[in-house]
Amino acid sequence: QRPPSLPANFVTAVEALDREQALDLLAARQVRPNWLNETASMHNVRRLEALRVTCSDGGLGWASFDVGRFQLTRIVVQVLAGDPVAVSAATLGAVHQRYPRHDTNIENLAADDPMWPGFQQLGYFDAFRRLEMVRGSEAARLEA
Repeated sequence: QRPPSLPANFVTAVEALDREQALDLLAARQVRPNWLNETASMHNVRRLEALRVTCSDGGLGWASFDVGRFQLTRIVVQVLAGDPVAVSAATLGAVHQRYPRHDTNIENLAADDPMWPGFQQLGYFDAFRRLEMVRGSEAARLEA
């Protein structure tokens, strides 16, 4: 969770992407998304936006998110080049520069995600934890 505030500027360039471009980015993810942010689910998000960020040190990343009236949800951050912490912080910084008055909630970010320290740099905190349930062949693969 993150309360509204205006972050420092970490980026060289920010490109706003439309809904279709956001869906294309989500479909091209290399990492298996959690059930809340699966690409099929994101097709149902009416106010889906995305930003692509180029950092001054050459880092590259993007974030997609659902823009509600008072809150940003369903945030997906991907680091394409550079340090995961620095690029995730820069990418989230761009999101919050655009929507400084929106509260933010992210769900199902793994505790050991290499981007989590970047989220923390932007004021995110762990509001609650839960165990992600898996079933079928995915559960057997995880137990192996």
